[in-house]
Formats: sequence, structure tokens, C-alpha cells
Amino acid sequence: MPAAAAAENQSPHAAAGLDQTVQRGATVYLDAGGSYDRDGSIERVEWTMTAPNGSTLVPSCRTCTTPTFTPNATGRWAVTARITDDDGATTSDTLYVTVEEQRGPAVSLDAPAKATRNVLVPVTIEANASEAPLQRVALYRDGTRIDQVPVSGDDAAVTANHSFPSNGTVTLRAVATDRQGQVTTTTASVDVVDAPTVSPSGGGGTETKCPDPDEYPVWGYEQDDHMCTSNSLISQSPVDDETYVTPTPNGDIRMYKADQGEVVQVATTVQVNELTRGD
Repeated sequence: MPAAAAAENQSPHAAAGLDQTVQRGATVYLDAGGSYDRDGSIERVEWTMTAPNGSTLVPSCRTCTTPTFTPNATGRWAVTARITDDDGATTSDTLYVTVEEQRGPAVSLDAPAKATRNVLVPVTIEANASEAPLQRVALYRDGTRIDQVPVSGDDAAVTANHSFPSNGTVTLRAVATDRQGQVTTTTASVDVVDAPTVSPSGGGGTETKCPDPDEYPVWGYEQDDHMCTSNSLISQSPVDDETYVTPTPNGDIRMYKADQGEVVQVATTVQVNELTRGD
């Protein structure tokens, strides 16, 4: 009887894996382990990748079953696994990796538009998590870090007092970082000025008028020195448009009434202590 004819080789089954969606800069894990050959064995795996701009690249290991790659551009990447069996037959399968921009935490920065040199002002950073919990917030002044605070969870608000030693425009930058290392920044500008002095009146006396409260919210008026200054600010506690300000050399304080634009009342040192305690 004639010998039976040899069975025809069957091509291998190629499986590149499921489509993926990742953020730019994330590691993509490939796996062709689902490939098989019905009548033999898999002899070779070969990967190729096509970037969104059409260029061809290779992953960390071109002939490994489970290589990785890190996409550096957003868009749709085509990743193909070419499988070869023990008889030299080949089959290919392609998966698609959609790469999106990183979605770091949201961050906002609240700082006064104008500040007096060497006077503390409040600066607030607020952060909200996106893809991962928050890790820290930091504040930079003209490129130099001046504050950093560890945070956690999905929301954080950090307020601290800062002063500026030199006149001019200062750039503040708030940086929020989450636990995946994603970073978001925002900036604000502060105009730093000297404290203005009170101008003498034409009649030879002293003009008892502090600067515009819309520009300089709280000023202590020291009548003995004929000047307005915020360097000795106690607290900013508006009550009926009144804001308590600083001790004068004799120990009293004067209360600046915004709607009248002048000092209208004197408080004793007892009241100063109450204000300091926050009563």
C-alpha cells in the first residue's frame, strides 16, 4: 500500500493581547503568551510598533514574549506580534495602544496681587486629585522652593504666611504631586512695594489719611511718626468695614475705618491682647 501523505502544516495562532489605553509616559506591558501552534510549537516571537506619526520602533526586547515599552507621544500606537512555528509558518496579530495626556492633580494658587516688602501675607494652595491620591504641594518664589508640605487623600488646602524681601514683581509657582508622580503647576504674580508714608498737609499739620484700602487692605497708623505702616499688623478682622490695626508707640492702637478712609477710634492695649488671642 502507498505511504500515507504527510499532514499539511497548520499556521500558528498569534495573540498580541488586548487593546490598551494609557497615559503618556506610562509603561505598557505586552504579552504574546496566548499564542500557540496546533500541530507543533512556537519557535519565535517578534514585535514591531508603529507610532502615531508613522515611525517604526521596537519594544524593550524585540523577541521576548512579554516585553515593555514607554510611549512618548499621544495618539494611537499599533503593536504587532509576529509568531513563527517549528515548521517556519508565521501569523501576526496587532493590538492598539491609545496614549492620552497625563491627568495630574488640579491645583490653584491664591496670593495677593500687591504686597508690602518684608510684610507677611497669606498664600493658599488648593489641590484636587485626579488619577491618584495627592502626595505633596510645594511653593516656589522666582524658581526657588520656599515651602513644601506632605498631603494625602483627594483634596488639600494649605495656607502659610510669606514675605518678600525685595521690591518688584515676584512670580509664585504652586506645584501639586500625586502618588503616581504626576505633577501639575500654576503661577501667580505679586507686586512688592514699600510702605508709603503720610504726606504733610498744606497747613503744616499732618494729614491723617492712610492709603486706599482696596490697594493696601490693612495699615497701622502711627501718628507720632507721621506714617502708615503694615509692618506691625496684628490682625485683619473686618467688622462693619472696620479693621483693627497696630499698636502705636504709646501702646494703644488705632482703628482704620474703610468707609471713611481715616483713623477714627483708639483701642487700648487690653483690646490689643484680645485681638491677638482671637477673642
